[in-house]
Parts: sequence; structure tokens; C-alpha cells
Amino acid sequence: MIAIIAKRYARAFFKLFGHDTAQAQRHIMALSSVRSLFALDDARRVLVSPVMPAKLKQQLLDYALDLGKADELVRHFIGTLVEARRVELIPTIITACEDLLNEMKGRLQAVVVTAVPLAPPELESLRAQLQETFAKKVDIKPEVNADILGGMVVRIGYRLIDLSIKSRLNALTTSAAL
Repeated sequence: MIAIIAKRYARAFFKLFGHDTAQAQRHIMALSSVRSLFALDDARRVLVSPVMPAKLKQQLLDYALDLGKADELVRHFIGTLVEARRVELIPTIITACEDLLNEMKGRLQAVVVTAVPLAPPELESLRAQLQETFAKKVDIKPEVNADILGGMVVRIGYRLIDLSIKSRLNALTTSAAL
């Protein structure tokens, strides 16, 4: 549900500047300073707290927008999110904006999680397979998480391809329990 709401806001954001990819890129760069606030524990607690006043949240976001050299269009968009009490969705909305921009450019961003780091030839082979499957250029962001035990988990936008050993073992455990 959150992803659907975030994508709606992202589409509205793109309509503000008529789907111009250069302008979209510039505005998304300004929004990245806002996303960095959510990485700071104290700032995130203020921003997502329902008891903190909207004025305080707006001041904190304005500070980040100043750092990102955001123009009035971006400031108004963030202000609208504050008024609508959707501040906690801002990082997800920014990600949805980045996904839409990549889509407009004919690119996909894939996050590939593996138990051990993939060698460059393996990454290139995976990139080629994903590009063939999705018929678009694919940028891969590799991540390592030993908890998946083996295999890989590929996230492209809101799609998830889970080929991990952990999920297969969980599926076997569930089916054996039935």
C-alpha cells in the first residue's frame, strides 16, 4: 500500500515539470538531501513522530532543502507532503521518483543481494540476463547478506525475484508442516 501511495506522489511530482528528464534529475538530486535526514536517527524520530508539530518538521526539511539547493517547486512539493501528514513516506517517494526517472531513460536499477560478493564476470552475466529479460539497460547495485545462505535476491523497483536458499528452506519447512 505504501509503495502505491509513494508512486502516486512520484507521478504527481513528475507532472509538475512535464516529464523533462534533465529537470527531473536536478530536482531528485535536491531531494536526496532530504532523504539523508532520514538516515540520521534523531532527525528521523522527529520527522516520523505523529506528536511532533508540522512546523518543526517543515523547518528541518527546509534546512535539508537549503543544503540541496532546492527550488520553489521542490519546496512546495515537500510542503504539501508535510501538510498531508505524509512525511514518513518521503524516502519511499524519492525512491519511486528515481525509479520513474530511470524508467523514462529506459533504465532499471537492480539491487542484487548474495551471501558472498559476486565476481565481476558473474555481475556482467547477471546484468546481461536481466537486460534480456526486461529489454532495458540494467544498473546493478550488489549487496552482501550472509543470512540468505546462498543464491540471490534481486529487487528491481517493486519486483522481487527470490532465489535464495533461505527462502527455499523456509518453503520446504512450511510445506513439510502441512
